[in-house]
Amino acid sequence: MSILQRGNFVSSRSLGNIRHGVSGLLLNRGFHSSFARDEPRARLEYDHYEPTERVAGGSSTPLLILHGLFGSKKNWKTLAKRYVSGLNTDVYALDLRNHGESPHMVPLNYDALARDVSEFLKTKGLSKVNVIGHSMGGKVAMTLGLNEPGQLEKLIVADMSPVAAKLSNDFDYYISCMKKIEEAKHTKQSAADADLEQYIPDAGIRLFLMTNLKRDSDGIYRWRVPLDIIKNHLEDLGDFPVAVGSKKLEKPTLFVAGSRSDYIKKDYHPTIKNFFPNVEFSELDTGHWVHAEKPKEFLDLTINFLKQ
Repeated sequence: MSILQRGNFVSSRSLGNIRHGVSGLLLNRGFHSSFARDEPRARLEYDHYEPTERVAGGSSTPLLILHGLFGSKKNWKTLAKRYVSGLNTDVYALDLRNHGESPHMVPLNYDALARDVSEFLKTKGLSKVNVIGHSMGGKVAMTLGLNEPGQLEKLIVADMSPVAAKLSNDFDYYISCMKKIEEAKHTKQSAADADLEQYIPDAGIRLFLMTNLKRDSDGIYRWRVPLDIIKNHLEDLGDFPVAVGSKKLEKPTLFVAGSRSDYIKKDYHPTIKNFFPNVEFSELDTGHWVHAEKPKEFLDLTINFLKQ
């Protein structure tokens, strides 16, 4: 395990890598009383940030961060360090299966994703954590909380709702574009970016997708995410696996919406309250990327909630 000293943080990463808007009542396809125990589990890669000095009065509950689709633990590096300072506690940022440095494997659905996280907590001896999940990671966090409520102390969901809704066709388009880039076998990242710009002119989206590009030993740039697996599971990633009324999480929960995003519509509030009766709602003047567009405001809001 590598240990990197960064200011007043220690960041360590697991080396256990294996190779790599619709109402929730409409598209739900049933639910499971517990996680499927016979499916393979992914051994998740993670970054662990911990304070070098424990301050009296700091939180004793670790914080777990779960990224969104095409994201990774690296997206949360800066905020993770600030959570360590603000909460004086350990912070774990995970790579979910088929993302970052974690294993490529099927299925790619919320029961499997949440089960991986549950097993991670057990493996690390983390009996109870606070969880922040954004977008896809928000659905993973909600599924974990509803299926394994004893593992959570508080839950924060960033711009996502517990409803089943078909994902935008943009995701299928992005995957097709990414495949074209890989087929071109670029040896320079700048060339891959210029090629991708023909299909995706939005610099922000392109930059985010490019965080998944890596240079292999043969000098060719390839995507670290398994495009075919993700493409074949887009319907699952639009789903939510728990039926309304079947389970509840009574723990304190915060939903943070982007005012220019449609992922937490007012129409969804009754469904959210059904699943999470002890819920608070907040809104920031952002699009879907609430934590990236308004990092200070998001940080202050979530730290205050976790300190309550």
